[in-house]
Amino acid sequence: MVKATYLLLFIALLGACSKDDRSAVVERGAAGIGSAGCAECHAEEAALWRGSHHDLAMQHATPDTVIGDFSAEPFTWSRGDEVHRASFRQNEGRFFVTTEAPPDGAYPDLGSADANGNLEFEVQFTFGAEPLQQYLVEFPGGAIQCLPIAWDTQKSRWFHLDHEIQPGDALHWTGRLQRWNTMCAECHSTGVKKGYDASSDTFSSSFAEMDVGCVACHGEAEEHAELARNQALSGALNHGFGTQGDPARFELNNCAPCHSRRASLTSEWEAGQNFLDHFSPALLQENLYFPDGQIKDEVFVWGSFTQSRMHAAGVTCSDCHDPHSLQLKLPEGPGHNELCLQCHSVSPPAERFPTLAAKDYQSPLHHGHELGTEAARCTTCHMPERTYLKVDPRRDHSMGVPRPDLSLEL
Repeated sequence: MVKATYLLLFIALLGACSKDDRSAVVERGAAGIGSAGCAECHAEEAALWRGSHHDLAMQHATPDTVIGDFSAEPFTWSRGDEVHRASFRQNEGRFFVTTEAPPDGAYPDLGSADANGNLEFEVQFTFGAEPLQQYLVEFPGGAIQCLPIAWDTQKSRWFHLDHEIQPGDALHWTGRLQRWNTMCAECHSTGVKKGYDASSDTFSSSFAEMDVGCVACHGEAEEHAELARNQALSGALNHGFGTQGDPARFELNNCAPCHSRRASLTSEWEAGQNFLDHFSPALLQENLYFPDGQIKDEVFVWGSFTQSRMHAAGVTCSDCHDPHSLQLKLPEGPGHNELCLQCHSVSPPAERFPTLAAKDYQSPLHHGHELGTEAARCTTCHMPERTYLKVDPRRDHSMGVPRPDLSLEL
């Protein structure tokens, strides 16, 4: 018991000491036990998680984590008749971007812009890994901002996320709506505390773990670990985790806070709690969804999935996605419909989905296209894509029946 306690304390201290001293953001370390502690018993799940989008959601900017080419030629973009320029450099393992500065007087502590209105910023963190990687810089007062120039990992190029937005606009990269502390942190890190002080308009932000770790989805594991040490898991309610209840509902409640467009109502949500007790999701508003309910603006997947007949029938996220690697469980692409065919087939799983029709959905008699083509993919018709952040295609999850006649009418 004493040895185990010291091990957990060491893991927590290791996380707390791993922060980059150049940044004001504090990495507290997970309370009691974090991802490193979970991996001791759950090695297979940890191996799947490592390198996943959750694991790579946010990292310190180092030569091992930065994908963008910081030796590239300067990047230029236009706003009206104005031509703007950004340049990049790397020095002794640190990364710098010279780009458009905030409006005059907005952040006097940053220093003065050059004759072209540019300032040099040091990249503190990477954000994501594919199909794009964004970069975060720190402003006075603990604010962390998302640079507007990102790296396209598919085409190996720099691109601008929205070159039309003017300095002074809240959506400009230096504005409040591009601030990591309030707009991004909760879904890219674990156990975030914003630490906002309204009187000074400053942040003292921290997180338990920089990436999306085990605790983010499973909850604190202290009781679970204690039961495991005492070989008492088999008789424990929910293996020592918080209230679980119906597995499908539990899973959706855990995925929804980050995979939805929503506003936080409280700062106290923990894994296992009811999503709607702590968040107000965006509903079927005209600017967010098309009239038939398909995704339009960047609404992620909860809003479309909860409209679907599959959700109503009890299908969950992990029926299609591995919850640790986040990859699809079966191949999907031209000539590969196995993921959908595990249920939609001539022999459907009647015990779980008794109303599901037995049918050969792979046949051209169903989809009307040549087998093995892009058009014959289930997702081409039932989960059409829209592209966000210029390079990130995402599929609608309402999985409706295509209605070209309604598309024309609406």
